[in-house]
Amino acid sequence: MPRLRILHTNFHKYMVGESKRILANVYGLHQCGHYVVLASPPESAVIKQAKEMGLHTFTEVQFNSGFRPLSFLKDMLALKRLIEQDKINIVHTHGSKDSWSGALAARLAVGNVRVARTRHNHYPVSRHLFNKWLYRRLTHRLVAISEYIKAGFTRDNFIPEGKISLIYSAVDVAEYNPLQDGRVFRAELGISGDEQLVGMVAFIIPRKGHEYFLAAAIKILQAEKTKVKFVIVGDGNDALEAELKQKVQQAGLSRRILFTGFRKDIKSVLAGLDIFVLPTLEEALGLAFVEALAMKKPVVATQVGGVPEIVRHHETGLLVPPRNADSLAEAITSLLHDKKLAGRLAENGRRLVEAEFSTKALVEKTAKLYQEILN
Repeated sequence: MPRLRILHTNFHKYMVGESKRILANVYGLHQCGHYVVLASPPESAVIKQAKEMGLHTFTEVQFNSGFRPLSFLKDMLALKRLIEQDKINIVHTHGSKDSWSGALAARLAVGNVRVARTRHNHYPVSRHLFNKWLYRRLTHRLVAISEYIKAGFTRDNFIPEGKISLIYSAVDVAEYNPLQDGRVFRAELGISGDEQLVGMVAFIIPRKGHEYFLAAAIKILQAEKTKVKFVIVGDGNDALEAELKQKVQQAGLSRRILFTGFRKDIKSVLAGLDIFVLPTLEEALGLAFVEALAMKKPVVATQVGGVPEIVRHHETGLLVPPRNADSLAEAITSLLHDKKLAGRLAENGRRLVEAEFSTKALVEKTAKLYQEILN
C-alpha cells in the first residue's frame, strides 16, 4: 500500500472513548509506515499521550464550541497551512467542532485532499442545508462506529448507504491481557479471595445509569448471603456522586459498596472484577464493554443504542431493559451463582473482541477506506 499522509482532528479536552479510538488509529497507522499528524488543542489529554508515544502533533487549533467566527477562521486557516505544508492527502475529522474547519480547510487547500468523518455519538443530526452540504459534498466518506449509528444516517436517504462505512471501535488485544493479576486492586479495596467483586467503570453522569447500578447493588446485598462487594470507579458530576454516596450511607452499606474516584489503571481495575456492569441509558457503541470483554469478564448491560452489537444476549453477556434495577439485580445475581454461565460469556466475549474489535482490524479497515476514497 502506498504511504499515505494523514491528518486526524480531535476537539475533546479529556480522554473519552472517542479520543482513545483516535489515538489507537493514529498510532496504528503510524506503525504501518504512514505519515500521520494529530491536531488537537494544546491542553487536551490526547495530545499529551500522543507526544509521549512519539507521534506527530499539531496544537495551533482550539476547536471552540459555540458561534465564534474568528476562532473558527483561525482554526481553518491553521489546518489549511498544515495540509499544504505536510502534503496531507487524507483529512479525518471526528466531531462537530473540528469537522467544519477540517473539511473546509481540505476543500480550500492546494492538492487532491479527501475527507473522512467518523461519527461517534448517536445524537440526531439536523437535516438542514448546511449539514447536507457538509456530509454530502465536503465529506467523501462517513464512518459509523456501529450499525445503530449507520441506520440513523441512511434513514430518509440523508446519506446514501454506499457512502457510509462501518468500522467498530477497538482495543489492543495484546495490551488487554485477561491473565493480568487483579489482586493488587482487590487488596487495595480490602477484597478477600472468597469474595466476588462487581464493578461499574464510567464517568459519573446521569446517562451512565449509576442510580440503577446502586439500586440493584442494594437490593442484592439486602437479600443475598453471598460474599459479594460492589465498586463504582470514576468521577464526574460531583452532585450526583455525593447523592450516590449518601444513599449508600443511609442503607448502611458503606463497607460493601465502594467508590474509588478516577483511576488511570483501568486494565488493573478490570482484572480485579468478577463481573462488569454498565446500565447505560444511551450509547452509540460503548468502548467500555469492549475493554471488559477483552479482559474476559462477564458483562451485564442495557439493551440500548449500539450496545447489543457488542454485548450479545446469552452469548457475550446479559442484556436487560434500561432504567430497570430489578432486572439488573436479577441478571447480576444469576452470574454470581452460575459460574459456568459467567465463564462461557467471558470466553465468548474475548473471542468476539479478537475477531471484530481489535486495533488491528480498526487500522486495516481505516487504511483500506482511505485508499478507496483516494481512488
